[in-house]
Amino acid sequence: MKKLNYSLVSASAMAVLASASVSSAATIYNVAIGESGTQLGAGATNTSKDNLTAETGNLWGVSNANNYMGITYWQFSDIAGSGQTIQAGTYTFEARIGNGDAFSFAGLNDLSSSTNTAGGSVAGFFETAPVTGGNAGTQRSNAQVAKNNMYTEFNALSDVTYTAPTEADPADQTFTTWTFNWEVAEGSSVIGKDLYFGIYTKTGGNGSAFWDDSTLSYTAVPEPSSTALLGLGGIALILRRRRA
Repeated sequence: MKKLNYSLVSASAMAVLASASVSSAATIYNVAIGESGTQLGAGATNTSKDNLTAETGNLWGVSNANNYMGITYWQFSDIAGSGQTIQAGTYTFEARIGNGDAFSFAGLNDLSSSTNTAGGSVAGFFETAPVTGGNAGTQRSNAQVAKNNMYTEFNALSDVTYTAPTEADPADQTFTTWTFNWEVAEGSSVIGKDLYFGIYTKTGGNGSAFWDDSTLSYTAVPEPSSTALLGLGGIALILRRRRA
């Protein structure tokens, strides 16, 4: 009887593993910007503003000659449905963002650190509930704290991988789509939590940005296919019989 070629069996096992997962379809949630959410700090909803018009409903944005900042936020379960929490997988936020004609576009806000950047817009997850109330200045400061928490409480975690938008800024009086991406690893400390999700803009002086209806999608970690599991089981059986 010929000796079993374990290298061949190992190669077969690797081939099975390579096809062992089945991609999950993305679940897409509508983020009704300008229609829902809690606003903190600067910002307002408008059907149209600075020669920009919402596709449906309202825009939300900040447009000011001063250094103002504001945030609109939701709990994740308000977007995804009652009882839904963060799970392992990929979250993608496709945001329709516009550049009005009153001031210069605020740009993309840096979320690679917790520093208060000069200006810009960004979206992200965070855990600590924003502090509401107080005068207008206090509310703007608390909105900035919530933005910083997007970094410290989510993006900076070792088991979360954040990818910022790479698309160009919108031209004057137009919209473009920015794509934010987060990969949550299995075993992450945020799994099972009903985090907050927010959109934020800081004008930085003579700045503006307007958010329109956008989507947040979730793709689960691929599950092993039944065919692949059967294949691995067969290989294990062959090895056990040969060794016996």
